[in-house]
Amino acid sequence: MKPILRLIFKGSKIKPPSIILNTFKAEFGETKNVEWFNEGENYEVIFYKGKTEHIAYFNSGGQLTETKINLPLIQAKPEVLDAAAQVGELMNLIEIKRGETVYYEIIARDKELTRHTLLLDSLGVILEQKKL
Repeated sequence: MKPILRLIFKGSKIKPPSIILNTFKAEFGETKNVEWFNEGENYEVIFYKGKTEHIAYFNSGGQLTETKINLPLIQAKPEVLDAAAQVGELMNLIEIKRGETVYYEIIARDKELTRHTLLLDSLGVILEQKKL
């Protein structure tokens, strides 16, 4: 079985250091379907709280550096909806937190059914836009 397929079907066998695990548990409490990945000394974890998918990133010192939450579209703020409307229909919504700063990553589909990814600040200002 190819390595990527093994990860999909069997999950990750990575166990981060206890300092990272302790921060994870303190920040997020009860979670399920937890999968860890590492890149060098940094760690990424994908997990669910309730029915919502989360991704968190930790540095080697155990500090939480970034979170991403895959939000239902009905939770989109008016500013996010306005930015999506500049392109077309809102398809996907991810809230990103880096420290105290909040961003939104969205996918919007235009009239020709071309998808675009946009990075927005918390006020809905488009910081980046790319065609997918």
